[in-house]
This record gives sequence, structure tokens and C-alpha cells, in this order.
Amino acid sequence: HLRAVAQLRLNLPPEINRALQTTDGASGLVYSLLLSDDDGVRRKQLDILRTRLSPDAQAETMALIPGVTALGARYKLALAEFAVPALRENDLDEHGAFHQVMQQLVECDGSIGLFEYALMKMIARRLQAHFFGVQTGGPRFGRVQDVLPECAVLLSALAHVGSDNDETAARKAFAKGVEFLDAQNISIQFLTRSEWDLSKVDAALTRLAGYHDPLKRNVLLACGKTVVSNGRVNEREAELLRAIADAL
Repeated sequence: HLRAVAQLRLNLPPEINRALQTTDGASGLVYSLLLSDDDGVRRKQLDILRTRLSPDAQAETMALIPGVTALGARYKLALAEFAVPALRENDLDEHGAFHQVMQQLVECDGSIGLFEYALMKMIARRLQAHFFGVQTGGPRFGRVQDVLPECAVLLSALAHVGSDNDETAARKAFAKGVEFLDAQNISIQFLTRSEWDLSKVDAALTRLAGYHDPLKRNVLLACGKTVVSNGRVNEREAELLRAIADAL
């Protein structure tokens, strides 16, 4: 894995490597990663960039989009991680503006994917400690029974992402994940696609992140079992699971 990541970094296109050396370039790279595949949503996102960015920053972002798109989904999280060091060079006001634009892109039209949301959360978490310090206070202790609504949201979301809009398959994946929750005689409700959204996923991740490691480990095991329930894992599912693990 380490060799593969080193090879990836060495083989990045020159324009992306250059972008990773500056704050505007790193910001533009992240914005490019968050653009939707849906043409209508992407147009709205590009309007946001035209409104919020300076002419130079906008031009740099637009120049990066084709190269980022060509690299494909498998590189998204790696590119986001590579961008973090340069993003730490922003001042506090610049960081605030960057975070606002990132959030606008994710929430645009409510149609951005769960993966893009998780990517944003990963970047925000890695910058949080740098700009605002490490949060103090110990973890909250509890049982899986205490966080069943949050488990339902995460497992349902993962089941839908891996099932190509097939609700029957999503229900089966959800059930496989529930089997591995360390709780007896539990009642946990599968959520249809219309019953969960990014705000619910955000609230679930935020609450779960405050619990002690054994509980989070169990929830992540159930998430992993949901993803592998059909015997295959595509790159997008694997990276999504990794991003959720990072958020927790």
C-alpha cells in the first residue's frame, strides 16, 4: 500500500503536482473533487465557484477540473489528503471562506453523493485541529443500543450506495450489517432512500465520533459487512467506507 501511494504521488500530472504546492491550487483541487457527475448539479456548482472565487482562483480551479476528472474516483481521497498540507497555510479567514465554499458545493441541490460529503468531512476534520486546536474531554461510554438510530442511518446509506438503486438488494445488505452489531434483541429500522439525507448522515457521524473506540469499532465492522454483503466491493464503496472510518 505504501509503495502504491508513493507511485501514485510520483505519477500525478504536473499541473496537479504544481497545484498541491499552493493554497489556491490545493483549494481548487478540492473543489474539483467535489463536482457532481450530474450535469445540472455541476452547472450550479460552477456558478457557486464563479460567484465565490477571485478571477485567478477561479481560473486555476477550472484548469484543474479536466485532469482531476481523468484520474477517476479511485484517486479522490488520496488527492484530498495530498491537498491538506497546503490548505494549512491559509489564514483563519481564508480557511473559513474555503470551508464555506466546500460546504456549498456539497449541499448544492441536495443531490451530491454521500462519497463527496464524506470527503468533505475528512478534509474538515484534518484541518480542525490545526486551526482550532484539539478538542479536550474524554470519550463518551455507551452501548450499541444507545446509538441504533445513528447505525440505521449509516448502514442504510451504505446499503443504498452499493446497490445501484435496487431496494431489495439494499435491504439485504443492511440486514447483513445489522447482524454484526454487538447487541441482542435489537430493533433497527431500514431507511428508504427518501428517509435519509446528508444532514442525517452528518448528525450520525458527529454523535458517533464522540463515543469510545470499542463502540465505534463495532459500528465500523457492521458498515464493512454491509459493503461486502454482495461478495464484491467496487472502488467507490471501498473509499466511502474509508472516509466514514476517518470521520469517526
